[in-house]
Amino acid sequence: MGNAVGDQKEKDSEDIQKQKILESRNGYIHDKDRLDGEVSLNEAETANKDTDRVCNPDRELKNTPSHLSEIDLVAMKIDPRDHTYPFENLVFEGGGSKGLAYCGAVKALEELGLIDQIKRFSGASAGAICASLMSVGYGSQDMRRFLSQNMSKVCLDAKFGVLSLLPNLLSGYGWNPGLKLYNWMGEVIEKKVGNKDITFGELYKKTGNELCIVVTNVNHMVEEYCHVKTTPDMPIRLAVRMSMSIPGMFQATKYTQNGETNTYVDGGLICNYPLHCFDGWWLSMDSGDSFLEKLQPLDDIPKLLDRRRRFNRTHKDTSKTLGFLLYADSESDVFRYMLEKRIGVQPDTAPNTKLARMKMEKKKVQQETKKEHRRVMVAVDEFLKVLNKHNLDKDHTISQTELENAFEDEEFSQKSREMLFGKDCTAEKAFDHLDEDKDGEINFNELISFIQSTGISLQQRFLGYQRTDINDIVEFFDTLQNTLLTNIKWAFINARSEYCIEDEDLDRTVGINTCYVGTSDFELEEADKDYVISQGYKSTMTFLRYFAAKLEMSKASETCHKHDDIKDDVIEEKDDIEDEPTPML
Repeated sequence: MGNAVGDQKEKDSEDIQKQKILESRNGYIHDKDRLDGEVSLNEAETANKDTDRVCNPDRELKNTPSHLSEIDLVAMKIDPRDHTYPFENLVFEGGGSKGLAYCGAVKALEELGLIDQIKRFSGASAGAICASLMSVGYGSQDMRRFLSQNMSKVCLDAKFGVLSLLPNLLSGYGWNPGLKLYNWMGEVIEKKVGNKDITFGELYKKTGNELCIVVTNVNHMVEEYCHVKTTPDMPIRLAVRMSMSIPGMFQATKYTQNGETNTYVDGGLICNYPLHCFDGWWLSMDSGDSFLEKLQPLDDIPKLLDRRRRFNRTHKDTSKTLGFLLYADSESDVFRYMLEKRIGVQPDTAPNTKLARMKMEKKKVQQETKKEHRRVMVAVDEFLKVLNKHNLDKDHTISQTELENAFEDEEFSQKSREMLFGKDCTAEKAFDHLDEDKDGEINFNELISFIQSTGISLQQRFLGYQRTDINDIVEFFDTLQNTLLTNIKWAFINARSEYCIEDEDLDRTVGINTCYVGTSDFELEEADKDYVISQGYKSTMTFLRYFAAKLEMSKASETCHKHDDIKDDVIEEKDDIEDEPTPML
């Protein structure tokens, strides 16, 4: 018993020593950050006191190309108002609260007089609401009025709150019935067209507009496209309700068509950005693209219904479709890098709001953690090199003498030594810390354990500033929604599905960075709303400049080729004349 107590005391002493080293190391890192003179958030707020903006260092330069390409130079001289555009179809990605940016995007199109030429609208999840509002005739100001409200109050309607969760999950496969959203959508539609249950077919007859809402058919495990051609008798508000049915958060919707009843949920589960929906013959209203015409012979139906055939890019002019893609600073969108190459889309300085301050503080600490990680990596690299240098017998262990020689080596700087072991740490103390089993040698596993200890806490801290606290069921489902919408495009790319977004689709996609406003940030101040809307407006105008620039460059290239062809023809004729024999007198 006495030995056990003695062993425990010795172990406690070792743990205390390790803790001191770790605290010393962390203290060094903290002091280093402070001495680096990095601006704190409080200092930033003071500096921006007069402008009511949150400091965001290097925001204007971030992601801006270091050199300008030819198209950059052309685009910077263009006024979008001086050009015409071929767009007839608009497609909106799902994105929760980020969808408020669409109000700014639509405003840009209104200013250029492009709305009158739009006849087709499409969207999934939250994008379905925007597409529906536009299809019945609402403009950017109306959309702002509708979408500026706290949409969680419109969507969440479980009668007894959390107490409704289990019974509603068992009976309807979801927490919230979604009737509040369904009724709200009906009221909004009725004010514009006089019928809250107007169908896709009736909308087409009344306005000539085609609306496509993407939903997920759980029974068939595929996405479906609700449209005048596929579901002419379905009420639009029902399709919106289906496309907003985030699994778990909302009850699934059942719908019967052609004698078959299926269960439907959020369209964003499979296709959150249906940019392809108007490309092929599947939703085309042309007489030659009718189902009767296309689905023959019957034996070839599996082949004919292949997505690559239904949405074949070569069947329609893809330049007539304009899509809108949303992403926040905290999200890793698969197309973000390419979309932000356009000069002028970089987010402005964020407003000084509660949400902006919170998000910027998290981002600032995250950046500091990245710097800390880089410093530790350099220190570990130096340490391993000098250990290898002084491991003269080249065995798999390090003795205390070899460690002492490594500590005295000039190649292992004092800065790196303090970074790993803290200030005033001797080789003897470091050896005791590394020699976990106290056998008088540091083996490979003990060395790896030490290296991991320098990084594990960093990794946890780094991930911690990207994480979302989940304290109740509402936050759980909000976070689940954010996870689905953030990662769905990765699934598209990694699966290499037939309808995944390709490089040429970037030329018809407006990328909108909502900066600090994420999918589930429902409680926004007016300044937050203004900021997100301005991002949508600015990004759309920038896209249109680049679109016009590309057309100008293409026309200039064609003209140049024509001149070259004419020149070649003249030279060829001249050569033919010179080659003709001279007649004899």
